[in-house]
Amino acid sequence: MTNLSVKSAKAKAVRILCDHGVHDTFTVKVKNPKNARWVAMYRGGSQFRNAGRGPIFWISNSLLEDSEETIISILHEYGHVIAEFFHFSRKAELIKLIADNWHGESFGRLWDEESFAEDFAQYLYSGQLAFGVNNIIDDVINAYINEMNSTGDNTD
Repeated sequence: MTNLSVKSAKAKAVRILCDHGVHDTFTVKVKNPKNARWVAMYRGGSQFRNAGRGPIFWISNSLLEDSEETIISILHEYGHVIAEFFHFSRKAELIKLIADNWHGESFGRLWDEESFAEDFAQYLYSGQLAFGVNNIIDDVINAYINEMNSTGDNTD
């Protein structure tokens, strides 16, 4: 797949998330990074700080040359949103769900957040896991949806 607009890529990522029960608002902006070490990033505007507008993801304009990677990158960044939510929830059962399956520590989390975000994206896009030892992404998504519903936030 090649040359997809950011609007189309976001729409496909939203559709994939919705198909898995996650209904959320987020912004995707195209940036031309001076530092070529990144192709996508969760830039800010988390569900904890952005007054209902949702997270903001930046993607490199070079990423738009491959629509599959663009969609996967958006999903990967949304994986960071879930990891952030689990971290700030302070609920042991939520933290354990990720920490027991993505060993390591990153971003002050008790799990390897990059590996989790990559597995989240790959699973939603293709049904495959790259790092996780078992297929628990559906359990993570269900726990996230249940928590968001109990707090009155953006998901169905």
